[in-house]
Amino acid sequence: MLPALLCALAWGWLGTSAADEALAERLKLGYKDFQDGDYARAVQHWQTAAEGYARDGNPRAQGHALLRLGQAYHALGHYDKARASLEMALALAEQTHDSLQRAMALGSLGNVRIATGQLQEAETLLQQAFDLAAQAEYVALAASVANNRGNLLMTRADPGAALAAYQHSAELAQRAGQSALAVRAQINAAAAALQAGEPAQAKALLDTAYTALTALPNSHAKTYTLNKAGLTYRDLRARWPIQNDALLLRAAEAFRTSADIAQHLDDPLAASYALGYLGHLYEQEHRYDEALQLTRRARRFAQRLHAPESLYQWQWQTARLLHAMGESNVALDTYRQAIGTLQSIRREFSSSYGKAPAAFRTTTGRLYFEFVDLLLKRTARLPETPQKAAFLDEARQTIELFKAAELQDYFQDDCVNATEVSETPLDHFTQTAAIVYPILLDDRTELLVSLRQGLKQ
Repeated sequence: MLPALLCALAWGWLGTSAADEALAERLKLGYKDFQDGDYARAVQHWQTAAEGYARDGNPRAQGHALLRLGQAYHALGHYDKARASLEMALALAEQTHDSLQRAMALGSLGNVRIATGQLQEAETLLQQAFDLAAQAEYVALAASVANNRGNLLMTRADPGAALAAYQHSAELAQRAGQSALAVRAQINAAAAALQAGEPAQAKALLDTAYTALTALPNSHAKTYTLNKAGLTYRDLRARWPIQNDALLLRAAEAFRTSADIAQHLDDPLAASYALGYLGHLYEQEHRYDEALQLTRRARRFAQRLHAPESLYQWQWQTARLLHAMGESNVALDTYRQAIGTLQSIRREFSSSYGKAPAAFRTTTGRLYFEFVDLLLKRTARLPETPQKAAFLDEARQTIELFKAAELQDYFQDDCVNATEVSETPLDHFTQTAAIVYPILLDDRTELLVSLRQGLKQ
């Protein structure tokens, strides 16, 4: 949240000794890594700085480092650690009567609450942050908080109110001279207008914002805003068929530009998303060879950065493309990779930013069902062999994984972990009864029946 503003105000009270300068350098290195998208390295720098300032008895500088540390943990999806760091930063801001840091900590805590589905608490925190920023005339900070309030309202499925919040954010950002934030808020406003059923207004807002965006200097932040613009053009295309070709070209242009800038700035995460999104556009147009080439490049960038939240998407997309191209065996293996990657981050993913809890089955949950659908089509052509039995058992276990993930996603609570219940199949407890496992797919219902002889399709 406005890191440049905070850094500019911070350096004056960080101290002038050699030790102070070393810690200040840690802060600056963390800021650079954060801007570059290397959040894990930023955590290392800011953790070291926070510990050093705590030893030196400099609570303002310690609070500053903890604030940045919390924002980096948030970016990594480590919400518990983010909350702990931000709460400590807030306490230190109150202790030192630092109104700016207090407002920023409140706003950042509000964002964490959105990410973990605690929307009422998020609203309270963001309102406190906005009121404090407005009272102290921190206009740029107020603009950032207003944008995040729009995110909260979108999560609550209130796009009309979100549109007003985003437009207010854009106005404040322009007044504060924060052009990049103003553009981001305008693009968010376009997405809200589209969600509210106003495609013409959405396109007008988006076109204006996109023109301003292309004029901004190249930066890491610009790549992510270009990706957001491309996604909004893509979604607008589905609502406005008469503009299909023009919107498709604009979406592709946004993703290509983002990918070019990201690669020039050596930002593998932004490049991964830009290339993956562009690959999906080609997939929608049934240009599978080009889509697969782009998606594989996206996978390589995600693997390079060890970014599973990006990687599973491009593994999944690769599997879909391979299936569409008739490579079912390779597609099955790639689906397995995607599910394995997603399972490795399920705890963090169950609280992903701005996601409605009920949407899991129709969004990420589709990964499990696409794999099971393809697997069962393959087993239907096999004779009764140990291999077929193994595939049927894998299908059942995959559906159990889905059920566990869906429950955890719905309740947003690690205490609700259905895998603890589902690790032991029902047929373990009885050898006499037939147990039926219904699997509801898009075009049919499959029944797996557990008998003494094993699973039958």
